[in-house]
Amino acid sequence: MNIQKAYGLLGHWNEESTRKITKQLQEVITHGKRKPCEHCSKSKVNQNKVCKESTAPKEKHPGGRVYLDLFKATVSRDDGSDFDLNKNHGKSIVDKRTGKK
Repeated sequence: MNIQKAYGLLGHWNEESTRKITKQLQEVITHGKRKPCEHCSKSKVNQNKVCKESTAPKEKHPGGRVYLDLFKATVSRDDGSDFDLNKNHGKSIVDKRTGKK
């Protein structure tokens, strides 16, 4: 199987991950480098069009506008390493005016 086919079948992971997964699945990857993927290129172009900051006027009243904030929770161990909690991301609703969660 070539790397392009494996990359598409396994969900468009990076090349290193694709090779590791196929090795664990006991598939043989032919030699060569992965070419740029058309689908991934198109999705990256669309990602850049997302506005990071609002152009709307500031909210005047608390609770008038809220947004969902996602975060990853980690806990530091005594030896200095970090431990990720079981959930992938935590969620909280934040008031745009006051910044309170």
